[in-house]
Amino acid sequence: DRSYIAALGDFTSSGAMAAAPIYEDAKIAHLSPTASNPDFVKMGDYQYAMFGTMEDDTPYVAEYIIQKYLGYDSVALIYLNTDWGLSALKFFEERAKQIGLEITAKEPIAEGEKDFTAILSKLRRTNPDIIYIMANAPEAANATIQARQSGWDIQIIPSSSAVTDQLIEMLGKHAEGLITNQVYILSEEDEKVWDFSKKFEERAGVPVTYFSLLAYDAVYAMAEAAKNAGDNLTRQTIKEELDKISFDALLGRMEFDEEGKVRRQYKIVGYQDNKWVELAGYDFMDQ
Repeated sequence: DRSYIAALGDFTSSGAMAAAPIYEDAKIAHLSPTASNPDFVKMGDYQYAMFGTMEDDTPYVAEYIIQKYLGYDSVALIYLNTDWGLSALKFFEERAKQIGLEITAKEPIAEGEKDFTAILSKLRRTNPDIIYIMANAPEAANATIQARQSGWDIQIIPSSSAVTDQLIEMLGKHAEGLITNQVYILSEEDEKVWDFSKKFEERAGVPVTYFSLLAYDAVYAMAEAAKNAGDNLTRQTIKEELDKISFDALLGRMEFDEEGKVRRQYKIVGYQDNKWVELAGYDFMDQ
């Protein structure tokens, strides 16, 4: 049916990747709000993803937070020994090598790791400027608490994916001074996201989530592409407009790279006085 010129979906990476060959064969732009597997957009020219991946996330920490914002020269790493953790490590190491950031040590951990005594002792002997923990909230919290209890007051960056209410609850007083990257922080200082979140909760009856924000931006990205295509709105022209789109979405300025993956602006955020605050403005990743 030629009346269908573009598609929004699918929700999961597995669903999006299963549908990708169908859209590719029909030459229909397929924009997933939430698929995060970096292999999804590599399945063809018509696949697009709004969700950032580890290909952007950990390199951003290396270059923009550790080196540019904090001015540090070295880092020690703790990472989950899983597919996700190994992927995060790979992209971090690649960017660190490019920018001359020294990795003094790197230690793998299992999910649910609780005792970081030996690991922290190893890292401390290498004298890093900062520690970056690529793991979930429980591991990041336990490592941070045990570092503080040992008297090591080194600055620590938890992975952006570990930034949850659970992390703050587990850390208690040790949460103060944490720094990481986020696409947004839910506060009145970010008026667009704050207003949307209040309206969303009123209408849906549940709090807004990152997925809600991504879905909203996906709709408006597609609408922006359609508007830019003008009267010549076809499967091909909307695909061409998505390729060159650059606009201010709810989650900040965005565009797609040559593979169809979003290039998103991040916030550098810190936990201060019992809340997350923006420390530095948006920056695009240099690809």
